[in-house]
Amino acid sequence: MDIKRFFNPANIFAPMLLIGLSLCTVSCSDDDDDNGGNTVTINEVYGNYTGKMQTLTVVQNSEGETADDGETTEGADVTASVDANSVVITDFPIKDIVLSIVGDETVADGIVEAVGQVDYRMAYTAALSAAKDSISMDLKPETLKLDITIPSSDGGEDAKLSVNVKVEVETTGKYSVETGDLKFNITATEVKLGEGDNQTALPTFSPTTFKFDLDKDAVTHHLY
Repeated sequence: MDIKRFFNPANIFAPMLLIGLSLCTVSCSDDDDDNGGNTVTINEVYGNYTGKMQTLTVVQNSEGETADDGETTEGADVTASVDANSVVITDFPIKDIVLSIVGDETVADGIVEAVGQVDYRMAYTAALSAAKDSISMDLKPETLKLDITIPSSDGGEDAKLSVNVKVEVETTGKYSVETGDLKFNITATEVKLGEGDNQTALPTFSPTTFKFDLDKDAVTHHLY
C-alpha cells in the first residue's frame, strides 16, 4: 500500500471542507428564515390595508354616568395605508362629528357630501418584538381640522365654521407579522368650534371611539 497516497491531505480535508460549508449554509438559512427567507424589520408593517371600523359612542345619562351607545356589529368598510412616517385612514368618517354639531341627519349628509373625502394622517413610531412576530405602533394623532358650511334655515347667509376635533389614542397599534393583521383604536374626545383663542367646546358632542381591524393586502404582505 502506498502510505503517502493513503494519507494525502487532500483526501482528508476536502470532505471536511464540504461538511463545514454545508453546516454554514444551513445555519445562515436558519438565521435569515424569519419571514420567507428575509430578515423581519419594522418595514414589514408598510403597505395598504382594508378592513372594518366599528364606532362606539359614549353618552352620559341623567345621573352623569357614562354608558356605551351604538357600537356597530358589522362595522364599516375602510381602507388605510402605512409608510415609513405615518398611518393614513382614507375617507375618515366625519358624519357623526358633523351630526353632533347640526343635529339634523339630512343637513349632516349634505355637509359631509360638500366637504368630500377627508383623509386623516397620524405619525407613529414602531418597535419590533423580541420574537420578531409582531410590531407595536405608538400612534401620535393630531387635531382633525374641518371647515364646514351650515346652510341657513331661513334663507339668510350660510354659516361657516372651523371645526377642531381632538383625537387621542385608546390602544397602541399592533401588527402581526404572520397574518398581516393591524389593530388600533382612536377616540375623538372633544370638538371645538372657531379659531385660535376664540375656540369654544361643543357641549353636545359625545366622545366617539373608532376601532380598526385591518388586513394587509396580499400584494404587499411580504413585499418588504
